[in-house]
Amino acid sequence: MKLRRYMMSALMAGALFSTGCDGYLDYEPNNDKQLEEDILVSEENLVKILNGAYSNLAGGEFLGGRTQHLSELLADNVNGSALIEGERGVYTRNTDIFDGFKNDAYTKGYKAIRNANLVLENLDLVGLPGNPENPESVEEINKRKIAFEAEARFIRAIAHFELVRLWGKPYVASSADADLGIPYRLSSDPTIAPVRETVAQVYSNVLADLKFAEALSDNNDRQGQTRWADKWAAKGYQAKVYFQMNDFENALKYADDVLKNSGATFDERPDYILHRFDEKAVSEEIFGIVSLGTNNDNGGELRGKYYFDEKVITHYPMAEGLAKVAVDKTDRRMLSYDNGETNEGILALAKFKSIKYDIDGDGTLESELKKTYMQVPLLHYTQLLLTKAESAAELGQLDVAGTALTKVLDRAYTSGKIAPITKKALIDEIRLQRRLELVGEGDRIHQIKRIGAKGEASFARGASWNCPGLSIQFPKSEIDSNRGNFRANEEGGCN
Repeated sequence: MKLRRYMMSALMAGALFSTGCDGYLDYEPNNDKQLEEDILVSEENLVKILNGAYSNLAGGEFLGGRTQHLSELLADNVNGSALIEGERGVYTRNTDIFDGFKNDAYTKGYKAIRNANLVLENLDLVGLPGNPENPESVEEINKRKIAFEAEARFIRAIAHFELVRLWGKPYVASSADADLGIPYRLSSDPTIAPVRETVAQVYSNVLADLKFAEALSDNNDRQGQTRWADKWAAKGYQAKVYFQMNDFENALKYADDVLKNSGATFDERPDYILHRFDEKAVSEEIFGIVSLGTNNDNGGELRGKYYFDEKVITHYPMAEGLAKVAVDKTDRRMLSYDNGETNEGILALAKFKSIKYDIDGDGTLESELKKTYMQVPLLHYTQLLLTKAESAAELGQLDVAGTALTKVLDRAYTSGKIAPITKKALIDEIRLQRRLELVGEGDRIHQIKRIGAKGEASFARGASWNCPGLSIQFPKSEIDSNRGNFRANEEGGCN
């Protein structure tokens, strides 16, 4: 089994972070000269800067949980009526320039991007200081330069992609050249005033970076100790981007390639839904965030909002609308919910936590899964399988779509649920299964926007897919850094 993933190895983290786990991640030189003299001196330090980019991606304020929470709160899977402060602002679609809950995610994402740009601006450090007694060939050095550039551009691409889907306007083919996205930062210089590019420009830049990232190896074991982004992660993210654009031909092409050739495999276990976010990586993972243990739990932010026990009621209960489609005694995914006494009858999501469960339906809780920490897959087999299914259906390849959907249905249902045969019914069922499979993973709002952008009626708790409040407001610091020229998002909610 090959796993497409990244992590900080213990050895490299120790070399990089002598006083904690931030290091270059939060390194702020007093001036360019200090940066040049202290940091930009060797390939070893370039590795450290790249590691810092990965750490920013994995942070709880960004892809380690916060972006998933922002997405879920904007959508219709969570009942956030009891939330307060920043979370309530997101849930009610009334974000402002001050709220730290969403501002921290924005800042963290651009920290990852800055580290990536520092790497790209200093590729000449590859091969330095060198060993005069055993000099490397130009070919060997250039090969590593390409790998550094590919990894940095991959990080820059996926960070911008996640940010534009939350802060920018939705991708609509007919208006993307005019609709405002986010700044696509191609420089590490923080003094350059940010300017919002169009949605079309942002997506074009994302795809260009991801396309270059295909230069990564099949299994990127940099320095033989740890696994990082590889070409399958780059191709898988291209499938995600094209799908968000409703470019079904390219979404199908890239999804199918990754499903067939990446080495990831479909998890057939009846309790698979509880294992996707496990202490150990699963066969479905193509790219994701690694946690090494209780002291290195990069999934803590994601898990924490759904946590519950005998004394604590879940912070993010499931919405009534989700319960209506999710509660089905023939659906094995019901293992991932709890609506017992611990939650006072509220449907709670349990797939991120330790749980005892009844796997064979005899009423006995004979199985137990402990999660003191967990991995966070960002790209996995089921996600791309459903992307393949819907893209194929939209292109009229109903047999391909039906076959892909049937794999999901056969695993999920004890009743032998059959895939529909008409195009509309098939697409509707694929979308429903996507919602049920990816609850809590931050996917739902992006599908609501994508479907609306396609020209269909699409709503999140009564709000239209393109209402102003579904684009999160930018931080005050970002607006002030280019006062008078940086256009903030429209405020006022959706109703």
